[in-house]
Amino acid sequence: MDQIQQKQDILFWTDLIKSVTPLKGKEKMARPSFPKRLTVISKKETELKKELDLHGLTIQEAYETTKRFLRFHQKRGSLKVHVITGKGFNSPGLIKKEIEFWLETPDFRGLISSYEWKNGGGSLLIMLKRIKK
Repeated sequence: MDQIQQKQDILFWTDLIKSVTPLKGKEKMARPSFPKRLTVISKKETELKKELDLHGLTIQEAYETTKRFLRFHQKRGSLKVHVITGKGFNSPGLIKKEIEFWLETPDFRGLISSYEWKNGGGSLLIMLKRIKK
């Protein structure tokens, strides 16, 4: 989950908590916990959103965000994720040009097993390595 969405979620739940009035005789109410953003896949399975959009980030921000995103999903046992770079039609597409170099660095080599371009080169499908226990 990106920082903007996380802040929006926190603001939403904070406003919701303020708008709730307790029932008579119920002075203490349990505070709701903040839910994780989930996408339902089937009746039995749920999974965290496995897509990262790098639009609008600087090269350094994109590098750090991608590294944290891949580590997060590897630790949770995800097998594949999507990273959206964009095709670079309206801009130089610097992130798209750089990301393949990043994936070959030691910071990323231990995280990914393979990757392939999708959507005409606008996003990467990245296969993550499993963590050995």
